[in-house]
Amino acid sequence: MGYYLMVFEPSAAPPTRELFLAWYERQIDWDDDRDYDDYEGTAPLLQAFFLDIIPTFPPVSGPLAAPEAETGSANVTDYSIGRSFIYFHGSWENADAALALALQFTEKHGLGVFDTTSDVVWLPTEGKMAVAFKTTPPQGGRELELLKKAFDTVAGWFKRGG
Repeated sequence: MGYYLMVFEPSAAPPTRELFLAWYERQIDWDDDRDYDDYEGTAPLLQAFFLDIIPTFPPVSGPLAAPEAETGSANVTDYSIGRSFIYFHGSWENADAALALALQFTEKHGLGVFDTTSDVVWLPTEGKMAVAFKTTPPQGGRELELLKKAFDTVAGWFKRGG
């Protein structure tokens, strides 16, 4: 297990929890016709973020991948780069450092961060990063939504006889 972060263009992502989650799900469908290992073709501010963070957390693949000798390093990170986001994950031992560095560089470039591990979305506000919202509803609502969806799916199978 490790950490998972998504850095994104705030103008590309909806500003509310429900719409943001739907947007996020569409992004991680990975159905864009592009090479998700290559930072070319992503937004210029995301390219700048990527070039800032990779000296500390080098990519495991793509044109700027870490040399073979470094791929066993705990700092080597897996990046998936879309047109308006960069999704990345690495070893759990680097979670705090990766989030701190991501917040520093997203503040510098005016980008947002979704910490999928803690379900928190950060956005730049007056030049500083601030928590915009949590993606999980209070009192376990999301878990209940997912459980209901699972029960509905199973019930549908039984109704169809399979």
